[in-house]
Amino acid sequence: MIATELFFPEKRQFFLENGDHFSNFGYANIRPFFSRRIGLNAPINFGARLSGKIDKDWRIGLMDMQTGKVDSVELPAQNFAVVALQRRIFSRSNIGFLFVNKQSVNYDPSDTAKHLYSSFNRNFGFEYNLASANNLWTGKAILLKII
Repeated sequence: MIATELFFPEKRQFFLENGDHFSNFGYANIRPFFSRRIGLNAPINFGARLSGKIDKDWRIGLMDMQTGKVDSVELPAQNFAVVALQRRIFSRSNIGFLFVNKQSVNYDPSDTAKHLYSSFNRNFGFEYNLASANNLWTGKAILLKII
């Protein structure tokens, strides 16, 4: 499972279109959202995505995906929700906000005999990407919080 996540790029069109808004948040080795995990071990039942520009300085991305449960490994159905908001500042810099929520559906974690998975996993992030107008200075600052 890990090899699939690490070595194969995303090829599903649904995740590629405007996918940079979700997948470029963080660093190469620290990504709070990685679309390859959705539907890797479970069927995707349905999903929706809204992404694009609000105006010349603002971009937004909303995605929600629902996977089915897998009885053979007792994997519950899961909902993946992602909200990304980005604002351009100065000529080439931007700030971004990201919220990722993975929630198990109809899963009782109090049943210790079957407690194999977490009931939820939530991340909140803030990012500042600096790029000077002449490309002399570049940098990135990021704050991630697991809720």
